[in-house]
Amino acid sequence: MSAAQTPAPAKLNPDTRRGVWLALVLLAVVVTPSFAMSAEALVATAREFAHPTLAWGAFIAYDVALVAFSFVASIYRQRGERALVVLAWLGIAVLTGLSVWVNHAHAVATGASVAAAVMAASFPSLVLFGTFLTERVLIASPAQVAAAATRAAEHEAAEAAAHRQRQQALLDDAAAARVAQAKADAEAEAAIARIRARADAESELAALEAAARVAERRAAAQDAITEHTSAENPAPQPVPAPVAAPAAVGAPAAPPTPPGPPTAPVVDDAARDAEVLRLVEQGMTDSAISRLPGMPSRATVGRVRARAAAAAEAPTGGDAQATLELVSA
Repeated sequence: MSAAQTPAPAKLNPDTRRGVWLALVLLAVVVTPSFAMSAEALVATAREFAHPTLAWGAFIAYDVALVAFSFVASIYRQRGERALVVLAWLGIAVLTGLSVWVNHAHAVATGASVAAAVMAASFPSLVLFGTFLTERVLIASPAQVAAAATRAAEHEAAEAAAHRQRQQALLDDAAAARVAQAKADAEAEAAIARIRARADAESELAALEAAARVAERRAAAQDAITEHTSAENPAPQPVPAPVAAPAAVGAPAAPPTPPGPPTAPVVDDAARDAEVLRLVEQGMTDSAISRLPGMPSRATVGRVRARAAAAAEAPTGGDAQATLELVSA
């Protein structure tokens, strides 16, 4: 047997429903013959003065009354009416004494011995004692009733406390579930906000990239238009200004030439190509070079670059002037 198991009790507990029923059966077995013996004496005595069909009333008026008065006394005892309890037991005692005397007198009248007369007189006492024990078994005392009421109240209080605890547990679980749901909703909203922010940022970045591509295409188209316009309408070469003759002594000085917009310096093709190659070596692009004053168009700059690359791949020889002439050719 493990330590957690409780050993069975060695003796029976009689104060159970089965024990009460067993006691009542045994009391009935004991009291029934006493009722019958006492009833015979009471009925035989009553036939001496009453009609034979009414003679059984003597048994009811004496022995059955003992049982009735006993249970009435128990009711008064539960109510706490002590005076009525004393009165009921006084009536029980009177009826018991009369029944004992009638049973004894009937036995003596029939010529029974002294022992038989004593036995006949004891039957009402057995009825009274059996009734008293039956009443004690069936009906609890006031102290027992109060203890049972206390136990019932404690049980109800425990049940109410357990019910409140269960309700509180349910409320706590519901509150925890609401908190968890609110937290989950907040996390979901935060995730949705992050996704929307990321999508907005990606959309803005895509718009900026698209705008940048459009600007690049516009710049390329503008460069192509500029190159095409420069190729079709080359810039006119500036005409050298005439050298004014020295003024005669005493002659009035010529009025100064009004200032005008600056003109690009006049350079020949060889010097221009050399300047283009120098700017190319500095890392400038064709578009940037073509925008400088006095420089050719972007297509011409590209041709100069191509001729310079072809000259670099040709066999080396000569001096810088020969190289420049090859580029300008």
